[in-house]
Amino acid sequence: MLLLKPAEDGEWREAILRRMVSESARERPGQGIALSRLTEVLFVEVLRSWTKSLGPGEGGWLGAMADPHIGPALKLIHERPDRPWTLDDLGQRVGLGRSAFSARFTKLVGQSMYRYLIVRRMEEAAFLLETSDEGIAQIASSVGYETVAAFSKVFLRHHGLSPGRYRTSHRSDGGQRQSNALEVVATD
Repeated sequence: MLLLKPAEDGEWREAILRRMVSESARERPGQGIALSRLTEVLFVEVLRSWTKSLGPGEGGWLGAMADPHIGPALKLIHERPDRPWTLDDLGQRVGLGRSAFSARFTKLVGQSMYRYLIVRRMEEAAFLLETSDEGIAQIASSVGYETVAAFSKVFLRHHGLSPGRYRTSHRSDGGQRQSNALEVVATD
């Protein structure tokens, strides 16, 4: 739950809420789509307002996204979890020295850059195991691990299951993707 205080730009939220109420008042074509999109816009506006109200070190990685140095570093990590990121590398890319970047990242995100990177990689790996047919070696590579053994060790420590067991237990099809194609049976 987020508690929002009245703000100068609050008229946007009020206008969106008024439109949502009027849209849901009577059934019309496209009503579901319109309400869905208005809900998305409202959500973005609420997050923007909330992140603006945060003080330094509040809000975890979402709050840190607003920081002019840490926000771009988080974006880089999220876009390229496969890169061998270092404090020096990310710090240089965002205009800070290694120690200043490390201290600022830890203060704003609430964990070290290396810990955050591991968590991000493990989240991405879990998503890929659940939703794709890629082999474990390919997934390991796509999240920054050179060997399946190194990836599997970290994955097991993070999720409590090996990548293969995770895939089997987290996919409704038991780990096997099945074609969505319809079979056509010809009859006489």
